[in-house]
Amino acid sequence: MLRANPDLFGLACDLSAEAVHLLQRKEEYQCGRCLAFPCDMTKGVSEQPSEEHRGLEQVVPAESVDFATLLFVLSAIDPNQYVSTLTRIHSRMRPGGVVLVRDYGRATFKMSSVYI
Repeated sequence: MLRANPDLFGLACDLSAEAVHLLQRKEEYQCGRCLAFPCDMTKGVSEQPSEEHRGLEQVVPAESVDFATLLFVLSAIDPNQYVSTLTRIHSRMRPGGVVLVRDYGRATFKMSSVYI
């Protein structure tokens, strides 16, 4: 997306600090138009799992995001945390912003194996 739109600034977060470090080592990351950080989106600033992790609220200004993609996020978190997590994400979205979700289908084998 950064190649396709020179005016785009990208934010990326992942629970895995190692995944973030892998992204940061890529040549494309060095363009100066993206920021990746480890974050547990289900938790607030003071509840992050390590000192390296940052709360979404610490890094992403309120109402600053035009679109967000949640790639296999919902299937990775406890359904009891959906509302608080999506509320946290919503607070970062600009009015009219869009959240795109890609996840497992409801009745697929993979989805059922996540909750077993």
